[in-house]
Amino acid sequence: MDVRIEPVPLKGNITVPASKSELHRMLICAAFSDRPVRILAAPGYLSRDIKATAGCLEALGADITPESDALTVIPSDRAKVSAVMNCIESGSTLRMLLPVAASVCGSLEVSGEGSLHRRPLSSLIKTMEEHGVVFTSDALPFRTSGIMRGGKFTVEGNITSQYLSGLLLAAPLLEEGAEVLLSSELVSAGYTQLTADVMRQFGRTVISDGRSFRCQPGGYISPGTVTAGGDWSSAAAFIAMAAAGRECDITVSGLKEGSCQPDRQILDILRKAGAEIGAEDDGIRVKSSELTAFEADAAVVPDLIPVLSALACAADGRSVFRGCGRLRYKESDRFAAMTGMLSGMGADIREDGDLFTVERTGNGMSLEVDPGEDHRTVMAAAVAAYAFSVPVTVKNAEAVTKSYPDFFTDLRNLGGRADVL
Repeated sequence: MDVRIEPVPLKGNITVPASKSELHRMLICAAFSDRPVRILAAPGYLSRDIKATAGCLEALGADITPESDALTVIPSDRAKVSAVMNCIESGSTLRMLLPVAASVCGSLEVSGEGSLHRRPLSSLIKTMEEHGVVFTSDALPFRTSGIMRGGKFTVEGNITSQYLSGLLLAAPLLEEGAEVLLSSELVSAGYTQLTADVMRQFGRTVISDGRSFRCQPGGYISPGTVTAGGDWSSAAAFIAMAAAGRECDITVSGLKEGSCQPDRQILDILRKAGAEIGAEDDGIRVKSSELTAFEADAAVVPDLIPVLSALACAADGRSVFRGCGRLRYKESDRFAAMTGMLSGMGADIREDGDLFTVERTGNGMSLEVDPGEDHRTVMAAAVAAYAFSVPVTVKNAEAVTKSYPDFFTDLRNLGGRADVL
């Protein structure tokens, strides 16, 4: 599906889907709780990534029933001796569920699709092997044998925080519990805090001194009903489009400023850049604004960098993005994708190791963008259209369903132009 986006004024209100990051974690905890769990979530939550996690948990014995505004989870009885898990193209599913699955199931067949075969996994596999799990390969597809033992784990933290989150999510299911030691600095620490917050809602406490993380055994305790907050990562694209565009005035509902999701920091970043953003009773209100250059760190908010780098083309001055080397190992090489797209539209992009800077240098040029299978690049292309005030044609735009199936519907509901070609 090819979609042509024209940057017309956006007006009105949308409700973003439930947080993908929260739903992954809530589904995992719910699937191994002592009683059923009802997860309240805004409509539109069944992205491809969430379907991947739900499918794998059902393969492990849970029963997950989607409703219009909720998911009901009947926990696994843990009687499975073997399971086949297809993680589709979800890195979160693979990295966070693999230790959990190996804690309860002695034989796994694990596969994935597309870019997931290239996503880093070696550090997690190594520490799981040290705790009794045998892998037939260090890359997908592979099979495992052996139940993972608890105790002390050591894992890298500078590749992804998902290794740590996966081991912590497994800890309550291990007879010995788990203590996880970091062998390097932790990136995306906010996502580890999110993991701990969700586990707390399911009766488990993570204790940490910043380098080691501990959680006792005992399984998960059902909260009965739990609510997944709105997805700040999804909301970021609309917040950025409205701030960058002309005559825009929108309200994005379903968000909590006090959320543990790291991408809520887009408000602080944009307010420092001069964006007119206010808190309303029913959401976050954003108006078109005169923006100045800003900074962001991919080690803290990696999923925001594509949207923010596109937004930088609407700001006065040169914006700076640090820690961006890790963006090369997402669904695509996002570092290269954003550099190619923005320079093609009229931005001056400069790279220096893990750092790159963005400054608009002239009138924008319309462009045809092919994001491959990368949902974040699709949304960033929409922001770029508003930042440069020119149409953008996005090829393979269906990639956005990985996280936000209703993205173009919501854009049209705000008065936007997103025409299927």
